[in-house]
Amino acid sequence: MRANLGVWLLAVVGAVAVSGCRSPSAANVVEVDTRTKESELLVGNPKLLEKIGIRDVRTRVNRETGFLEVQANLVNRTNDTLRIEYSFEWYRDGGLRIFGATEHWWPKQIYGQQQLAVKAVSPLTEVETFRVTVRWPQEVD
Repeated sequence: MRANLGVWLLAVVGAVAVSGCRSPSAANVVEVDTRTKESELLVGNPKLLEKIGIRDVRTRVNRETGFLEVQANLVNRTNDTLRIEYSFEWYRDGGLRIFGATEHWWPKQIYGQQQLAVKAVSPLTEVETFRVTVRWPQEVD
């Protein structure tokens, strides 16, 4: 099962890297394995990464509810005010994505040199990995 997760991650990294070459709106992702506490940065938009960083991703399990609580700091590395969108994605055993009400892109404005804490709570208690994703705002058709 671990080998399948490695193949899946390789496919995702490849897809993100390819989309980064084609689209200025490609996202940057921090993926965290809640079992090992290991994290990985998947860069889909190097220019965005120059301006907005994702740091200090912290987790804790709420003792009363069993849900995973996550906080990440988004850091504006420039002196300009920037608009971004962020989201959280949740995955259970074997890399199966958990879809639900928490799935949403949240728009934020971050002032120059500002650090902004973003938080989320997992939709289920059986979360093995999660992702914090940051991208430039998307045009609505």
